[in-house]
Amino acid sequence: MNKFLIIVSILCISNIAFAQNNSEKNNTKKDSSLYFELANRNFVKNNEFESEHVEGYTLLGYNLNAAVKYIINNKISIKTGIALIKYSGIPDYSTQEPIFSAYYNPNKNASIILGTLDNSNNHGLKDYLFHSENLYTYNPENGIQVKINYHNWKLDTWVNWENFIFDNDPEQEMFTFGLNSNLRISGNDKNALSFPFQAIFKHRGGEIDLNEDKIQTIINLYAGLNKKFPIAKNSLILSAGYLYYQDSSNQKEFIYDNGDGFDIAAKYSYLNSNIGLKYIYLHKFVAPQGNPLYQNVSYCDTTTCKAEREFLVVEYNYNKRLANGISFSANVGIDYDLTDNQINNQVMIALKINTDILIKSFKK
Repeated sequence: MNKFLIIVSILCISNIAFAQNNSEKNNTKKDSSLYFELANRNFVKNNEFESEHVEGYTLLGYNLNAAVKYIINNKISIKTGIALIKYSGIPDYSTQEPIFSAYYNPNKNASIILGTLDNSNNHGLKDYLFHSENLYTYNPENGIQVKINYHNWKLDTWVNWENFIFDNDPEQEMFTFGLNSNLRISGNDKNALSFPFQAIFKHRGGEIDLNEDKIQTIINLYAGLNKKFPIAKNSLILSAGYLYYQDSSNQKEFIYDNGDGFDIAAKYSYLNSNIGLKYIYLHKFVAPQGNPLYQNVSYCDTTTCKAEREFLVVEYNYNKRLANGISFSANVGIDYDLTDNQINNQVMIALKINTDILIKSFKK
């Protein structure tokens, strides 16, 4: 992948954010303040799989981000702290990484982040492209991120630089470019018709390293339509989307060079819960960062590959706010593999704490 094109894309999106600022008064007189931020998830997730493509396993532990954020004014702020991941039954932390982020908000609709990125909700990506479990197990992302929330359009785009190299480095550089765009075509929040588009570009290569491995570039895309219907105080969302995969590497890593698929789904939300039904069809589809269950290659047996796979998925989600900044969530998923006539079960519970505490306010 051409890094120049990625950088140009990020700069163009940033320019959109800056351009909106021209019509607004440049006001940076807001008082400065210092906050302590805590983001913690305690989780238990059990996967009972019969699939030949991925073995069952259990995740039990917590991830914690503790940081101090200094808001200089309404446009600029910085944050520093530490990110930890701890699994039960292991004495040491699996992840201990520093956090440092610089935020610039050119206007009320846009934010630019340099350093540690905001991936608190997996960037809102589909499970096919970016595994939902990454919310609990993924290390902090570092690079550049642009977020826009402007009228009917929401955008999150970023570059996560996963491996930096020096001259004559024995390893290859590695980074991921991601994009999640959602455009509301018509309606309001209660009855919206929207167009989601998501992309993940995974690249491994470099020009100054000594590694003889070939350059790898894998592309995953998702595009679809969502329609929301209000039903009394509840809602029904009908959606359909198209999946695409392409391996543009010089030396192919997987048996399939390209593939695709689609999904059709319905989700009914009521009170603190929602229940969903989904049909998934996959044809030679591969996504290295996606859920390994929904792929046409096996990650536990490289000889197991099936060009076509179909699933019927039933899922129930519960989310309850317990107190300010504290919530409890539970998820139960039953995946019926229509191709292999197998049932895979997933159960998850989590307690989430997300709060900030004012340490000091500095009057101007």
